[in-house]
Amino acid sequence: MRKLVLTGRGLMLALMALAITACSSGGFDAGPLGAVEVKAGEPIEIRSILSHTGAPSLATPLQAAIELAIEDFGSIEGRSVSVETLDGRCLPEGGRDAGEAVAADTQVVGVIGTSCSAAAVAAMPAISEAGLVMISPSNTSPALTSDLAGNASSDHHAGYYRVTNNDLIEAGIVADFSYNELGLRTMVTVHDGDAYTSGLANAFAAAFREVGGDVPVIAQVSKGQTDMAAVLAQFDAADPDGIFLPLFPTEGAPLVQQGAQIDGLSGVTMIGGSALISADFLVLPEVQGFYFAGPDLGEDTNRNQATGRSGAEVLAAFESSYGRPPETPYWGHAYDATTLLLSAIRQVAVVDGDSLYIDRMALREELDSTADFQGVIGTLTCDEFGDCGTGKGDTILPPDFVPGPLGAVEMRADEPIEIRSLLAHTIVSSVATPLQAAIEIAIKDFGPINGHRVSIETLDEMCSGEGGRATAEAVVADAQVVGVIGTLCSGAAVEASPVISEAGLSMISPANTSPVLTSDLAGNAGA
Repeated sequence: MRKLVLTGRGLMLALMALAITACSSGGFDAGPLGAVEVKAGEPIEIRSILSHTGAPSLATPLQAAIELAIEDFGSIEGRSVSVETLDGRCLPEGGRDAGEAVAADTQVVGVIGTSCSAAAVAAMPAISEAGLVMISPSNTSPALTSDLAGNASSDHHAGYYRVTNNDLIEAGIVADFSYNELGLRTMVTVHDGDAYTSGLANAFAAAFREVGGDVPVIAQVSKGQTDMAAVLAQFDAADPDGIFLPLFPTEGAPLVQQGAQIDGLSGVTMIGGSALISADFLVLPEVQGFYFAGPDLGEDTNRNQATGRSGAEVLAAFESSYGRPPETPYWGHAYDATTLLLSAIRQVAVVDGDSLYIDRMALREELDSTADFQGVIGTLTCDEFGDCGTGKGDTILPPDFVPGPLGAVEMRADEPIEIRSLLAHTIVSSVATPLQAAIEIAIKDFGPINGHRVSIETLDEMCSGEGGRATAEAVVADAQVVGVIGTLCSGAAVEASPVISEAGLSMISPANTSPVLTSDLAGNAGA
């Protein structure tokens, strides 16, 4: 008689299969990957895998955005959604441990994560074999999906999705910008050996060579390395025009600090990858003059179709609950990734008696078919390898400028800087008219700003709360408006200010006097 012997991982997967079969018994007919049964009174269980010890400035705000998305989305067939977070540590070992812990829990429906590509590469084998799905808000390594030419990458596994763009897109944009916009001809780059940094460094080198440039050095450092003398010596010997740094702050900070002491590198153009757009890196004085390649954040008027929230509204709610602005540009990606998963769960969930069933294969198929999902970062469509990003090119941020958490207004060549005035022309025209004239004189006397003229339009706030709210809503609907002069009447300002503030705009009044708009002059905010 032949015997079947299961050891280690095979035994674990066999036990998981038995558990899946058991929990999909009854009237519900589960697919080949089994189903999760959520009994009456039980929550739908999802998990997040984020690198709280390896990259906390990325993981902490991502977790806050996930929790906000769950709250905004609401219940699914009367069941609440519960999320627990596991630490992927931004390392393969951390990802493997977290992935296996998730896969061992047969009540888990899906995962938001990981925050780091290196953790995702190691987490996905267990997650995929368990029939689960994982949607990442910030993984970018091409190794996790494809070469964007129809070929699966080495570490692609069924059930993996991401709402960020494949790094091949960023690499091409940085290469084109460096060669054609900045006129750089010789570039060097560096990575730390993990899937994200090595994938992006090598993709950039290939793209830069393709447009005609030379990359004589692709250096490597170790995780946690602080002595960068050897790498910087290689860079100095290559006499580059520019350096591309797709590193994390832990390694990026000592490299730029020590590089600033080398005369031969003092005039070299520096371009950082998106992982360096982090509060603990941006505070360094050596960062002055950097360019950064970052994710496209979409328009703040974009609305998530699952919750109805705009980007501006999500950000305002985030700051209110989190207590400060997000330290990462990927907060919107985390919000959209979560609502994409919850929308798919809602779509495939089946009520049978007192139980709710979520078929794992049906959930994958639902995510596979994602097309034109409207998120706060833009429109998401998934390809066959799990790349669901907007496809919009990542942005290159100029030296000395990194947009803050409220976003920024971009004025292209020959476009004016747009401001607005809110004045009560209908009700108090004798005051509003001379105020408007004074505003226009001030604009004329001040002159252009960095070559851009200033354009102003006035709206009538009618000296009422209703008028203040209506005009403020008209202002914030225009993403090109930079700021507001107004209102004339305090009553209008009381209603206009919340709208203006939530949109990230500023308003300066020439005539409001009510204490409720500021303070009691004793350190207490007005009502």
